[in-house]
Amino acid sequence: MDKALDTQVSIPSLEESLRLGQSFHLEFDGLPSLNGGYHLWGICPSQSIMVSAPQLKLTDELLNTSVKARLFIEQLDNACAFRTTVANLCSMPSNYLHLNMPTSIVT
Repeated sequence: MDKALDTQVSIPSLEESLRLGQSFHLEFDGLPSLNGGYHLWGICPSQSIMVSAPQLKLTDELLNTSVKARLFIEQLDNACAFRTTVANLCSMPSNYLHLNMPTSIVT
């Protein structure tokens, strides 16, 4: 059972598995009031994952914040998780975040 927890999935598989509008549960280290559900807006291949953040007040405090992400990937028929950081904050057309593309995920 421990081996299943350590399974590594390559990033191209993650990129190919994500769907626009897909839900993510994000947990921001040190900022528990921001924890909750977010949605995939897009992907910058090999660079970042864009997630909606309409409820967030965008401040520089968020930059480089460590984030734990959890989601379900249908193609893998499994839940997965990864750690990343906030790479960029954007306010147009609506608030959203760029999360650095993780190097690995745990299923």
